[in-house]
Amino acid sequence: MHARALNSGWGKQVGDFRAERTCIGAVKFAQAMSTTLNQSIPCRAQTLDVLRLMGSSLPILMLQGDDDGFGTRWLLDGQQVEPGIARYLMDEGFIAENGATEFGARRLTLTDAGLRFRTNGVQWWRSLGFLERLSVWFLG
Repeated sequence: MHARALNSGWGKQVGDFRAERTCIGAVKFAQAMSTTLNQSIPCRAQTLDVLRLMGSSLPILMLQGDDDGFGTRWLLDGQQVEPGIARYLMDEGFIAENGATEFGARRLTLTDAGLRFRTNGVQWWRSLGFLERLSVWFLG
């Protein structure tokens, strides 16, 4: 279970000390992570918070802002989602458009891959100790 969570990209480095605690061993861990090392998750703790808040039903609203000069904004339950996090989730296929609101905002919900990514991220977070969580929260 822990290895699967790390295999989804939540663990940051192959040399990370969590690798030694997995049941698959360091060599297999390095092979499993080779495809996900090129794609780093921006602000992992905040990204996981966004995914947790979305759950299986709460959408992110994407407000096109070209006309008002503010640029595109993403909102989740009335709070702004960082553009880097929202763009990452869209580009990786973890969220997808699911229609529009009556005011023209695009509704983005978790895809099946996004639900798996969220589950793996929650498992990864639970596997971390207190100091590891602080490190991820403050250092990324």
